[in-house]
Amino acid sequence: MSGGVDSSVAAHLLVEQGYEVIGLFMRLGIDKLDTITRTKVCCSLEDANDARSVADQLGIQFHVLNFKEAFDRIIDAFCTEYLNGRTPNPCIACNQELKFGKLLDFARMLNADYIATGHYARVEKLPRTDTSSKRALMPAKTSRTCCSRSIRINSPEHSFRWAR
Repeated sequence: MSGGVDSSVAAHLLVEQGYEVIGLFMRLGIDKLDTITRTKVCCSLEDANDARSVADQLGIQFHVLNFKEAFDRIIDAFCTEYLNGRTPNPCIACNQELKFGKLLDFARMLNADYIATGHYARVEKLPRTDTSSKRALMPAKTSRTCCSRSIRINSPEHSFRWAR
């Protein structure tokens, strides 16, 4: 849960449908507004508090996962690449290493059957029953990062892997 509308609504809908829902928040070590631009930054302490408030209202468990060190490595790699004249996308690395790496590992540790987000993606069954994320069909949704509303995990017949 990010503290935003999309993941909050996704959690609410899953609770309404009778699923046991556990809220997970990725703590990236960002505590406040960007002091230069005065804009809100991703995964701040304020966002964690918003997500916890929604979890409390829904009556679900809520965990904050500290990914600060891993996130710092992603940002350092981004800065190095940028200074070398390349334009990497740190969100892709964050999704691969944190959201579908460490966060997914924690969900498996909780014996979760699914991981759900409020983001939009298509999921397609591949040979050998692997699952792959795909671009959205609606162009307005293609700017969203690769996440699925619901991905089955912890099952020998289903696993998640990134499409390249």
